[in-house]
This record gives sequence, C-alpha cells and structure tokens, in this order.
Amino acid sequence: MGAKVPRNFRLLEELEKGEKGLGAEACSYGLADSDDLMMTNWNGTILGPPHSAHENRIYSVNIHCGNSYPDVPPTIQFVSRINLPCVDQKSGKVDPSKLPCLANWRRDFTMETILIELRRRRDVRMPHFNLARKSGAHRLACLSLYRALLRECGHVSQALGVDASHVTKPTLRSLIGYRFQKDRDLQSPTQIVNGITAGHDFLDLLRSCSAKSADSLNHLGGLLESMTLQAEQTTAVRDRLAVHWKPPPPSRSKHLEHIQKVKNPANYVSDPSNPRIFQYPQPLSQVRSGVRKVPNLIVTQGIPVLKYSGPQPVLLNRVIKNKVKVGLRRFKQHEGLEVGADLAEYEDDWDHIIRKRHGIDDAKAPGRSTSDEATWRQTFVDADHELTDKYVDQQRKHADLGKRLWQIVLAERELKEKERREAKHERRMARKQAATELTAGVAQKEEKRATA
Repeated sequence: MGAKVPRNFRLLEELEKGEKGLGAEACSYGLADSDDLMMTNWNGTILGPPHSAHENRIYSVNIHCGNSYPDVPPTIQFVSRINLPCVDQKSGKVDPSKLPCLANWRRDFTMETILIELRRRRDVRMPHFNLARKSGAHRLACLSLYRALLRECGHVSQALGVDASHVTKPTLRSLIGYRFQKDRDLQSPTQIVNGITAGHDFLDLLRSCSAKSADSLNHLGGLLESMTLQAEQTTAVRDRLAVHWKPPPPSRSKHLEHIQKVKNPANYVSDPSNPRIFQYPQPLSQVRSGVRKVPNLIVTQGIPVLKYSGPQPVLLNRVIKNKVKVGLRRFKQHEGLEVGADLAEYEDDWDHIIRKRHGIDDAKAPGRSTSDEATWRQTFVDADHELTDKYVDQQRKHADLGKRLWQIVLAERELKEKERREAKHERRMARKQAATELTAGVAQKEEKRATA
C-alpha cells in the first residue's frame, strides 16, 4: 500500500496547477483568500459548453475543503444561479448523492475532477447540441433547396410563354428570397422542419408547372393572386395607421437611443490605449436599463474577468481559451528547454573531451575568447530565462489588470449605494409632499364645510 500524501501537500499541488493554468481549459480554481494558511476555502469557475444555451456564461462556485480532505470530498456551492438536478435551487449547494464523483469519491479525485464532472454530465441543463444555422449540413441543404427553387422559376417562365416570362420569373424569385431571408435565423427544430418541407412542396409544384400541368398552373396562379391581395391589404393597413401615428412616449426614449447607438458601427471602435471597459462606471443616465448592475471580479485560469449578471459577451470564451492555449504552449516550451539543457550539458562535456584530447585550449579555440563563456547549455538556459521573463511579465499585466478592474467594481458599488440613498431620499420626500398635499386638501374641505 502506497504512502498517503498529506492534506497540505495535496492542496499545494492543486494550487500550483490552478495558478499555472495546467488544468482543463473550461474550468479554473484558486484560493479565495491568499492569506488562508489552511487552504480551506476556494473559488472555482466553469465556462458554459460551446454551441449550447450556456455558451456565453461563466458559473462561479465556492469550494470548501475540510480537515479530512482528500479522504472526504469537499462541499460545493454555486454562487451563480443555475438549473441542475444536483443543485439546490435555494442555497446553491451540490447534493453529493446526485453527483457521481462525489457519491463515489476516491482519494485521487481533485477539485478539477468535480468541476469537469459538473460540466460534462449528460443530465445537466447544458446540452451539447448544434444550432441549425451553425451546422454545415443544414446550410448546404438549404442552399441546395434555394438554388433549385431559383432554377425552377426560370423553367416555369419558359413554360408559361414569352409574354409572362418577364413578370413571373422575377416575382417568384423575389418571393423565394424574401422567405429564405426571413427564416434564416430560425432555431426551433419544428419551425425549421416545417419550412424545409414547405420549400420542397413548392419545388414539386414548380416542377409540375414546368411540365405544364393544368392543376399545378391553376394552383400557382391562385397562390400569386392571394399573395398580391395580401400585399395590397397590408399596404392599405399601413397607410391607414400612418395617419394616426404618434411619437413614442418619453419612457421609450432611452430604449430608442440605445437602438440607434447599437446600429452605429462607430460605437464599436475601441482604442487599445483606452479600452471601453476602463470607461466605466458610467452615469446612470447612460445606463440602458436605468438600473446599475454591479459586476463581480473573478479570476479564471489566472485571467481577471468582470462578470455581470446574465449572458456574457460572445467572444469571452474564445479570448479566455486563446490565452490559456498560449500559457500551455509556453509551459511545453519550458519543459522542452529543460530537457534540451540536460542534453546540451553532455555536448559541452563532449566538446571539452575533444579539445583536451587534441590539445586545444578552450581560450584559444576558434571563435572563442577568454571572456566568451557561452556553452550549449547556457544557450538553452538563456532561452528558458527569456521565456520565464515573458511569463512573469504576463502575470504582472494580469495583476495590474485585476487591480484596475477591482477599482471599477469598487466605483460601481459606491455609485450603486449613492444612487440607492438618493432614490430612497426622493421616495421619502415624495411621501412627505403627498402627505402635505393630502393634509392641505382635507383642511380646505373642512373650511368649505365650516363656511357652508
């Protein structure tokens, strides 16, 4: 039976692995308090799986490692709201009996094992399904159907004769293009199936019309007449509503201004020297919802991130993954340089043996001087030092970024509290004014009664 690794040694090993980002790309963990000598409380993050309803979300968890860890599994509690079968919806705690890795805990399991299990379970509400508009097979099938429909429009025009060809062909093509453009963002499987089925039915109708089928031609003519009538009715309704148009109420002004701002591409240009995130906090008048949201500062794989409630930006997962890949690539280069340095030492020994055997002094060797101490091993060591300097510089940048983001969080909290006090004061003054007006109204009524 092998010797058991003590608790503190095991936690130090996991801490080093988490700080260097050597674990899974989709999960990260670290100490909640760097001054915690017992390493009891930890923070963890889980990135939502790609191509799912949780793709742009980051879920935060609290991990508590007791004195008996790793013989006894840690307790997990979700900070972010999430709908999982093994999570209590009120407290956010994970039920160990409903999570296999906790129910069948082994000493060699780690915190990373738990986070990966939470992300990969098949019965969780984080499905790995492909969206239809992102599926290559779906897009190819729709494109083939679209081209077949456009091709048959020309055949139908030829079948109807020269007089109707210059009207029927562009009309049918415009209707087909409008339908495909309107349905391109459908995500409901039922609606997608119904749309593709309707497209194939219409393709069969066009082919029957190309074969000059009388029933099919009458059916197509009826469809075109009904569409023309519907378009005329829609135009009449719009003209009638335009007469009664009224400007939007003031309560919608912020929403309309936000829409105009979103449509303006110039608002998406960010200066690298002054990123948009450092322009926060913004005045309450510029907050779209009118309610200030205070973010939380989390660290995932050593990268500080501001997490707001709700879905995260679309590119957030990609940026984090790319940064993690760069860190892993540098670590692999570091390992390769360490192995190369050991081999280079043998090369230096071999060069020394050859020079000694042939009576060549190291100082008089070609291309060498007494001040030139470069060796094969030193070359690898210098390259490793350069790589280490890059890693240290990157960690320093992350630390500086974390400090600046923390200042944003503090400023947002301060403004939130200030706005809360101001809103409370306004409500109190409004109640006082209402009470004063009510008292004045009652006094006026009593005076009128007394006068009467």
